[in-house]
Amino acid sequence: MRDATSQLLVEQRIRNRIYEYLEGVVEYSRHPGAGDFNELINEWETWVDSPFLPRDFPPPAFSADEVTVLAITHEAWLAFADSTPQNIKDERATLSMPEWKAFVNACSAAIDVFQVRGRLREDAEIGHDA
Repeated sequence: MRDATSQLLVEQRIRNRIYEYLEGVVEYSRHPGAGDFNELINEWETWVDSPFLPRDFPPPAFSADEVTVLAITHEAWLAFADSTPQNIKDERATLSMPEWKAFVNACSAAIDVFQVRGRLREDAEIGHDA
């Protein structure tokens, strides 16, 4: 029988998925049309709830700086989401919106902070060797 996955290990994996999401947004801004734009935007809600609560991103899986940039990114995401229809049909026009550019910039700044620690292990808790 397999041991249950610890809460910390789950949080480390969530952090990695958020990191990948941030990279995906920046990549999409460079190569639009490479996937489903609506799905990309909505995926944020898979990892980050509204309202944004820092306690949802506890240490040591998340650093204080990471939580700060996530809060900023969430605000940029909200501004973008609030300025677009539920189902974006005119991707080209949407990609030229200042709210999109602000969201991409927030994601890029968040990547810079997440890169300090890089990806976390998904098979062992921080501080434990496997």
